[in-house]
Amino acid sequence: MVEGFGDDLYDGFLERKSLSEQSVPNGRLSSGIGYVIVPTDVDRDSYVESCTRKKTVSILTEQGETINDVPVGKMAMQFIEFPKLDGNNSRKLGSPVGFVNIPNRNKPLIFDVFDASDEFNICPEQGFNLTKRTSESTASVTGNGGTGNMSVNSYCKKGNNTLDVSVRSKSVTSVLRVVVDGITSLFSRKMVKLKSGEGFFFEIKDEEKDNATTSQNVYARLSFDNPTFKLEIGNVNPSTLEFIEAETSVFKYDTDTATIYQVKKVNIGKGAEAMVLGNTLKALMDDFITHVSSITTVTLLGTQPIINKALVESLKKRTANILSEYGFLD
Repeated sequence: MVEGFGDDLYDGFLERKSLSEQSVPNGRLSSGIGYVIVPTDVDRDSYVESCTRKKTVSILTEQGETINDVPVGKMAMQFIEFPKLDGNNSRKLGSPVGFVNIPNRNKPLIFDVFDASDEFNICPEQGFNLTKRTSESTASVTGNGGTGNMSVNSYCKKGNNTLDVSVRSKSVTSVLRVVVDGITSLFSRKMVKLKSGEGFFFEIKDEEKDNATTSQNVYARLSFDNPTFKLEIGNVNPSTLEFIEAETSVFKYDTDTATIYQVKKVNIGKGAEAMVLGNTLKALMDDFITHVSSITTVTLLGTQPIINKALVESLKKRTANILSEYGFLD
């Protein structure tokens, strides 16, 4: 017995008979319309969970007969709406369903599910729509064979909702491949998190442009192998896709230092003027100040240092200020 369920209603939950062996002794129409119901003497959520596992429901027929454990096909089960008990959207009857009886067994089977009178779903001629909704949330998969458009939507008024895609394997390397002939757009209102156990690899190559030129197999790759970023631009071997020759820029970091090397030129802004080597400039300024302060002049008292020697020498204390504490060049 399933916990919380009555023995009479749920007898045989674990050991179901085959469909052709389930029957009742009364007479019944060969086909008809019924409405999905939830028995009043059970917990609704537990009962619905049981129904989705067993692929069976209870129905009230238009002749007023209540029938329990009516089998439902796997696809039809996806569209079943059970009676709702959520305030303004309460409904005592669930989805209308069509049923037929198994000959000589008088056992109904549900063959399709219909919209209730208060349900309205717009679906184009060449489209499909699989939607589940409550007053608080909606999950849907829709598509249109005429336009080739398809969407997966998840909406929730309260709390957090999730869309998961899982590709896993214990024995081999799993691959998730997404191919787009146009633009790929990723937008997040908060943070975008990417996590890898090894590294990241980005490759830029215009296939059409590359095939139309004589210099084919030109790639641009940005890879990250902790703790190194590497940008490579050049020609690759078409069979191995390994670089034959490339211009490479490397960005490497450790706990307190970031290093850029193997770069021909770095521009900050328009790059109109060359950068200055700070230590070289400081040494030049120190030597210049030393030579200026050593200048002497001939006076009536003999050879004397320049009058403002002390001021010139004081400038030497300020040359260290031209050195950055964070930026370094060679």
